[in-house]
Amino acid sequence: SLFLSSSYVVIGSARLAKVGQYVPSPVLAGYQASIGWLLLDSCINMAAGCSLLKPQCLVDGQSQLRLAIALSCGIGLYFAQRSTSGLMKVLYMPALVVASVFIFLVVGPLLEEPSEWTMSVPSGQSILTELPDLDLT
Repeated sequence: SLFLSSSYVVIGSARLAKVGQYVPSPVLAGYQASIGWLLLDSCINMAAGCSLLKPQCLVDGQSQLRLAIALSCGIGLYFAQRSTSGLMKVLYMPALVVASVFIFLVVGPLLEEPSEWTMSVPSGQSILTELPDLDLT
């Protein structure tokens, strides 16, 4: 993100943003559609553990449960954002995001195997045990 922000500063200070006006609309629409596809596919892969390119795994009962929980959290966040405004939105939305993560990571594993819902950290390894061995020279 440091590289991205510095590139925005360079593009803005050099006034290169006007070049974007010469990019055809179908190219921009295709670029935005591909980003949307990647986001949707990544979200479904994180929630259900399978890709949209292999939809047969979405009919599995476990995948449907995960998708239902993730979709209900997303719909709740959407309507909560639409119903609030001003300072309340600033305070309310982060609390709802934390609550959604809580529901997804705490309630979900109660329904099935916890290792299916979270990343498994190898036992005996942590960032604190690896830092002393880090060679910075």
